[in-house]
Amino acid sequence: TAEELEDRLVPDLDLDSTGSRSLDFGRRKFQVGFDELLRPFVREKDGARLADLPKPAASDDAAAAAVATAIWKALKKDVKMLADIQISRLELAMTTRRSWTVEAFQLLFPRHPLMFHLARRLAWGLFDGDDLRTSFRVCEDGSLADCQDNGLALASDGNVRVLHPVEMDEPTLATWCSVFHDYELLQPFPQLDRPVPRS
Repeated sequence: TAEELEDRLVPDLDLDSTGSRSLDFGRRKFQVGFDELLRPFVREKDGARLADLPKPAASDDAAAAAVATAIWKALKKDVKMLADIQISRLELAMTTRRSWTVEAFQLLFPRHPLMFHLARRLAWGLFDGDDLRTSFRVCEDGSLADCQDNGLALASDGNVRVLHPVEMDEPTLATWCSVFHDYELLQPFPQLDRPVPRS
């Protein structure tokens, strides 16, 4: 389908398997990361987060820094074009209850270097038809965990959806809100705090 094709056309932007990329200034190195809106940032060796790649210093390798700066500028430009589209697609998937096979989900989200950054900021559900089997999140290392932080393996015969809060009972929703708060996980769009009618 057109949606499935769009899923598979999301570029990895030459990010590594952890969803990052190293930018080398010779003496200094920086690691690329992404926030909840897929805005890129860099971390210094000591873990300090910077909103932008710093300008090269006299002690840096000028040639290496020039290459790193060019990569950073191209990455920012490419992500800016992709971010709103991919975030909107995921929110639409939630509201229309679009589902993926377990195999497709693993390939397109936890294992995708770019989409991983959005996937780990959402609550997901494993369904049997329209019946919710279990809810889970994507952890920072790409593994899966339930709302009690227990590791989880998905049954291959299920289907996966971005959970809408109306599909969770109030205790489960409250637990997920607490988990995301504890891990300081900001969401790319309103999910857990989305207003829902309760009878």
